[in-house]
This record gives sequence, structure tokens and C-alpha cells, in this order.
Amino acid sequence: MAGNGDDLLNPIDEARRSLYGRLRALPPEALTERPASGDWSVQESVRHLLYAERKHFGRLLPKGFAWSPLGLPTGGGPRRSGAGTASTDDLEEVLAAWDEVHAAIRLDAVEREQAVRAVERNLLHLRSHVRYIERALGQPGT
Repeated sequence: MAGNGDDLLNPIDEARRSLYGRLRALPPEALTERPASGDWSVQESVRHLLYAERKHFGRLLPKGFAWSPLGLPTGGGPRRSGAGTASTDDLEEVLAAWDEVHAAIRLDAVEREQAVRAVERNLLHLRSHVRYIERALGQPGT
């Protein structure tokens, strides 16, 4: 659990655990293959989730917490902040970077109402990408 132990992060923790389990069960090529549409691969979508969690919880992270170079910004291009400047096909490397961001979240850094809004925004985004990943893999939504 990140931050002060507040249960607000429980739905995000659950969604991440479920996603991690599904992804780890896949062969590496299923993660990196781009769909015929040209949309993001599963790996790129996971890299975007790393970026998005950093973005959604930016004010709830310690001062000086940097953008991950593995995080993929919207649009896919690198940013001057350093986000998107590195690439990898190693799922575990991306998940470890995401875990680092998640573990640094400090919900006690702001009023509960602000924390709730940040959690809701991130959870909505996370769930939309999980649905995208499931469609890309031809798996039914859960």
C-alpha cells in the first residue's frame, strides 16, 4: 500500500494486481505486437499507465520525484521532462518503474477530497486501458 495506508488506493491496487497477473501469463511477443490498426501495443499501453499514474498523482508524490523515462506520454512522443525517452520490451522493468511511482504516493499530502479526485481520475484511466488491453489481446472484459 502506498502513502499513509489510506484505503483509497485499494481499488487501484486490486486493478494493478489483476492486470499484472494477466500480463505475466502472456508470451513476450503478445506484449510487443502492435495491432493491425497501428494502435499501441500492450507494452506501450502499460508504459502509458506508468506515465499516467505519475501525472495523476504528481502533487501527491515527494518533491523531486522524477518522471520515469519508461513512461509513455499521450501521443507517444518523448517529453522534455524525460518521460518517454527510454524504451524497453521488458515487462518487468516497466512494472518495477510503475511500482516505484505507486509506492511513493502520499495521500496525506493533500485534503481527502483532493486525494479522492486523484484516485478516481487515475482509476477511470487505468480501467479504460485495461479494457483496451483486453480487446487488443482478444480477451473478454472483466
